Amino acid sequence: KAIINDVDTDVKWIQLWENGPKFAECNVNIATYGSIFNNQMSFTDAVKTGDEYAWGANWRTPSYDELNELLLAAQGNSKAKVTCVYGQNEEGAWGFTFTGKEAGYASNSVFFPCYSHGESDIGYEWYWSSTAVDASYKWRMFLAYSKDETFKSTWEKSSEISKKFVRAVLNENK
Repeated sequence: KAIINDVDTDVKWIQLWENGPKFAECNVNIATYGSIFNNQMSFTDAVKTGDEYAWGANWRTPSYDELNELLLAAQGNSKAKVTCVYGQNEEGAWGFTFTGKEAGYASNSVFFPCYSHGESDIGYEWYWSSTAVDASYKWRMFLAYSKDETFKSTWEKSSEISKKFVRAVLNENK
C-alpha cells in the first residue's frame, strides 16, 4: 500500500535481481496515481522516512547502490544484473525499460519514464537516490539516451533543493 491523496492505494513492485530492491511500478506520485510526470521531489522530501515519507512507511527512496545496477545497464555495462532498452511503453511514453537477466527474474521489467525530444532521438531524466555526497550535494542518477550519443547516463551531484523524480522501493525494514 501507498498513501496517495490520503488514500491507501495498492502499488505493485518489481524485483529485478535476487536480493535486489523491490521497485514500485511507477514514480512516486502524490497527486494522480499513474500520471508519469507529476510530483518531482526535493532531496529533503525524498529522504523522509516512516510515516513522513510521501507514500507512507511502506516505501522509501532507493540508495545510490540500489540504483547503480540500473545506471550500469543504461551505460551498456554487460556485467550489470539487468538490461536496459530505451523506447516507448504501452501508453506511448518514452523512457528506459530495465529487465532482470538472472533466471527467475528475466521476465521482470520496470519502466523509468523520461522527457524526450524529437520522439526517440533524445531522452533524459534525473532520479534521486537517498545518498548524500556531502553536506552540500546529493547523488542523482541521470538516465540519458541520444542517437548521436551526445548524452551519457551517469551519476551527478545536485543541491538538495533541486526537484527530481523518485522511484520508490519497498521498505522491508520498517
